[in-house]
Amino acid sequence: MTVSLLPKLPAVEAESVAQLLALPPDSIAVSKVLHDGFIELSSPMLALNTTTAAQDQAAVSGAFVRCNNRFYIVQGRTHTDATLDKWEQMTGRKIAPVCREQYKQKGGALQLEGKCCVLGILRSGKEVLDRIAALPNDANGKPLQAVPLRIEGGQ
Repeated sequence: MTVSLLPKLPAVEAESVAQLLALPPDSIAVSKVLHDGFIELSSPMLALNTTTAAQDQAAVSGAFVRCNNRFYIVQGRTHTDATLDKWEQMTGRKIAPVCREQYKQKGGALQLEGKCCVLGILRSGKEVLDRIAALPNDANGKPLQAVPLRIEGGQ
């Protein structure tokens, strides 16, 4: 998978991305496949102790994000005005108009809305993401077989 990183990341996020990209090949693994919209990545060599700098950006399908010291690639599903309205009513939070359009057109993971920092966008490897999401997993979402990954960053 190749991720295009955003050009202007907060310093704390740029540091966490640099740490991730400096890891040896195949040292990142899928730790959870959450069928409600995102895939969690982990590495035993990655120790993040910093707070995520949340941004007002949508966690749309194909977004590479960090939330609560974890990295995710959002797979997500498209939403309608009705599902977005329901989410706003349940959470008491408004989704920015531009983000609403992205969720309707591209899809995304509403549960990460406003809680994550978007670091980049998946440039290639969507088919890999789809294959990972289709793998059998246990009750906690952990794949039954190891799924090592290599993420390459670029502009």
